[in-house]
Amino acid sequence: MSEQCDKLSQAFGCHHLVVGKLMRTEVMSESEEGKAIAAMMNDGKIITAGVYASLYKKVISQLETPTDASGAPAATFLLDGFPRSAENAKLFEEQVGALSSAIVLSVSDAVAHARTLRLDGSLDEEQFAKRLASHAKRTMPMVDQLEQGGLKVHRVDASGTDAEVFAALVSILGWQLPAQHELLFAPTNAEQPQPSAEPQPPAEPPAAACLLYTSDAAD
Repeated sequence: MSEQCDKLSQAFGCHHLVVGKLMRTEVMSESEEGKAIAAMMNDGKIITAGVYASLYKKVISQLETPTDASGAPAATFLLDGFPRSAENAKLFEEQVGALSSAIVLSVSDAVAHARTLRLDGSLDEEQFAKRLASHAKRTMPMVDQLEQGGLKVHRVDASGTDAEVFAALVSILGWQLPAQHELLFAPTNAEQPQPSAEPQPPAEPPAAACLLYTSDAAD
């Protein structure tokens, strides 16, 4: 999901907001909010949903509104990693604004397993099944609850190539597909995997969800 959000951001000027990156940036800025977050992390405290929502509100208010040139709404924000639950979504809407829609990419368990093995070749069937179940348990109840509450949910089959999934995403969002969009997925030297002695985090199953927020500036 994150890669597709990156490409939507490149092609349409959307803002891809990854909660983990926002947290690190805020901490490194040494702002008052960043110092408070760093203190919570150092003390081993759980970062509350209120902190996340407040951080999103700050970042969104600071970002410039891009010019709409290709059918995508101006000031579209792709929220990656938060909200994580219907309660989080409610808090976001109270503090920031109403969510516009949700994007859900899904694949079969077999495809998810094959893709995850590319990232973590040591993952066996039992480990994968547990991780997939945990991932679905975290993500899908939120999507179902939001949909029942009236939020538009865009569901996309992600079993094709990256470029095919991107084209399906753009189509279902009602935007205009950029010319030569396949070039967005052309590998570069910087994107080639590099050997590293550092331990890598466990690979997550690739199916995921992303929420959209369109600021009032676009109205």
